[in-house]
Amino acid sequence: MPGNTYTSGYEVAVIQGGGFPSNNFITQLRADITQTVGGPTTFTETPTPAPTTGSINFSKTGNVVTGTFVDNWTPGLTSDLVITDTLTTGPGSDASAILNTIIQSQQIVSSPEPATLELLGIALTGIATFGLCRKPRL
Repeated sequence: MPGNTYTSGYEVAVIQGGGFPSNNFITQLRADITQTVGGPTTFTETPTPAPTTGSINFSKTGNVVTGTFVDNWTPGLTSDLVITDTLTTGPGSDASAILNTIIQSQQIVSSPEPATLELLGIALTGIATFGLCRKPRL
């Protein structure tokens, strides 16, 4: 409804271990609202812990956004993220949804597969055998 203020909150858990990799972290949060007419509608989000850079504090008139809508964490968060947001709809607003996108990354530690090591062993054995066969006998 136009002219109303809505406040909500939620928590995002960074799951480590179990069936999940143990090196997950959150690096970014992006926000938007669906609105095609009316406004200005304002939206703010306050994450805990606070981001390293950026903020989410914007207004939208029709579908045109003014302000910032990205939070960044460097290095990434390995703890849970608690978010409180406030949406104030403007005159004639048809705002119908809040869209949050959380970017989660994973630190990749590469190690060769067992099959790769097996192929390397077979190749080295073949090279050694070929070298022994070519060796002149006395």
